[in-house]
Amino acid sequence: MTLLLLGGPVAAAAQSAQPDPTLHALPLRLAAPQWSPLTAQQIRGLIADRMVIVEDGYEPVPGIKLRALFVGGCPPAETFFPDGRWEMGVCERAYRVFKGFWNTEAFRGGDRLCVEASDYPRACRFVWHGAAADQIVMSQPSPDDSDRSNEDYNPYRISPRRE
Repeated sequence: MTLLLLGGPVAAAAQSAQPDPTLHALPLRLAAPQWSPLTAQQIRGLIADRMVIVEDGYEPVPGIKLRALFVGGCPPAETFFPDGRWEMGVCERAYRVFKGFWNTEAFRGGDRLCVEASDYPRACRFVWHGAAADQIVMSQPSPDDSDRSNEDYNPYRISPRRE
């Protein structure tokens, strides 16, 4: 009889420890890094002849996932060729690849990464080094005529360029 009495409340307590499905976790977003963005030389050294992909599964703390910001159903993948060519694949109604050029330019005492294609407007963003050697943080691209940086940031993984 004692075992039955103890088993009841313990089982009820274990069930109440489960998360309530009606509660929703707030989406987390990256804030602007508190350290200086990379210089033009550092940007070129990290991404020339590399591919960068939005790190959709990034967890700033184990078990806590960051909401990555991108358009479409898959993270965009950008390739930065050493000769200045640039390609970006994005998911729209179908997978679409933009082909253009990239460069770095001075902007308000720092440097930023800019991309442009005939069918993609010129856009620029600041780049910071992340916690790992193969990780960077970039602001969302801002239109070239904007006088300030976008307030949204994504973590990116740097990987070798695919042939």
